[in-house]
Amino acid sequence: MMNIQGTSWTASTGSEAVRTRVGQSGAASDANAAELTLNDDALSGVTASVVSRVQQNAVPPDNTYGPLKVWSTPITGMDRVVKQEAAKALDATTSGLMSEYKDFKASLKSVAPDLAKLDFGFTVNEKGDLVATGVSGPEKDRLNQLLNQNTDLKSLATRYVSDVLAYAKADGNEGLGRFKLDASSFQLTVDIGEDLDARLNGDTSKSLAFWQILDKGVPDTERLKPVRLV
Repeated sequence: MMNIQGTSWTASTGSEAVRTRVGQSGAASDANAAELTLNDDALSGVTASVVSRVQQNAVPPDNTYGPLKVWSTPITGMDRVVKQEAAKALDATTSGLMSEYKDFKASLKSVAPDLAKLDFGFTVNEKGDLVATGVSGPEKDRLNQLLNQNTDLKSLATRYVSDVLAYAKADGNEGLGRFKLDASSFQLTVDIGEDLDARLNGDTSKSLAFWQILDKGVPDTERLKPVRLV
């Protein structure tokens, strides 16, 4: 399970991700959702199979059964080294970005006190520009200008996007890796400012990038397509 306190991404997110989706798609309510625990050791070498037979409950006239058709998607263990290195890089970037963002918001009180009072966030578009969220019109334009003028904040934010994408890929198909995430879709999925504000305020229950991806991420159906074994 992922440690969502502070800036840590170091623990496995796989079991939480799977548990969340099982609760959403397979249970009538959270109260009835089956508890499912997976970890890297349990997943290593395991094959998830779906076995089906036409008219499964019917007995053939000759009282015999033909071979079953098996569709299987192999699930392999995580490359722990790659994932751990990706987590460490993301932790370091998140820590630096959180500090820089805190300073930026503090400076707004003197530079643009009217903007400092607004409830806004920001993300990064496919061009690498910072884009204010939660605001519109002239206020959005002014915030965009101030955000992008802060070169340290912009540099850390673009590195953060790269690190999140790298971590998601290392997390595998049973974790964040099952979602379509790239430079284009990131801005539609993750509000970085919302994540950082949650960390700074100590409320990490729902706003971290991890939870945003689970909530708004689009599954990569091509990557998750089952493989037929013959």
